[in-house]
Amino acid sequence: MISGHRFLFFLIVFFLAGAAIASLVSCNAAVQQEEKFKASADMLYMDYQVTGEEERGEITVRLVFRYGGPEGRGMLLDTSASVSFDGQQLAADSSKMGGVYYEARYLAQGFEGLHQIEYKDGVGKVYVDTFSFPFFSLRSAGLPATVSRTKGLELEIDGLKEKDELHVMLTDTSFYGRGIDRLDTLKEGKMVFTQQDLDKLKNGPVHLEFYREKELGLNQTSRQGGRLYLSYNLSREFVLIE
Repeated sequence: MISGHRFLFFLIVFFLAGAAIASLVSCNAAVQQEEKFKASADMLYMDYQVTGEEERGEITVRLVFRYGGPEGRGMLLDTSASVSFDGQQLAADSSKMGGVYYEARYLAQGFEGLHQIEYKDGVGKVYVDTFSFPFFSLRSAGLPATVSRTKGLELEIDGLKEKDELHVMLTDTSFYGRGIDRLDTLKEGKMVFTQQDLDKLKNGPVHLEFYREKELGLNQTSRQGGRLYLSYNLSREFVLIE
């Protein structure tokens, strides 16, 4: 006879397995549904997104072919068309909200260098775009565990030029302060926060995030156009004191 605890365990396992199968079936059904309508290549906006976070150590490549423009639904490519990243052909997946997309994930370590996206449309035309991912990092000294607002904060950052912009966000644990949220550039290789900047934050734990974002045009596109969006994020925490 199965005890109450064992029965509950088997019930949870059965439920989780069922949910996973249902999710897989739903995705496959969504892709099959998109097969009922395949737009011509000239009607597809080529939305390429490559994003990463230092904390996860992973880069996500997501390629979406949107019907009619940048706000359109992601469409399934014709069977005679294909899209690949660094020579690896990508398979279709889908979501209920956005439609079909083509995605692959890679380890951030070793992702430096030049990458290539190649799209072949249904009539044999080839669209090729190359890029380097915008990695950056804090110098080995990094961020101190405790920062004095009267002394300010200077962080040395590698991988950026003087005019490269970073989206900078610093937030504390209070619900009232707006913190720091701005686009900024390096000053002699450093990101500088003055006492006046830090006065926007309450004493205590502070969460810091740096985003580097780039939006580029594509070398070749359909009549609807396209873009290449690149984004990399790193985050840190410290304690702010007087």
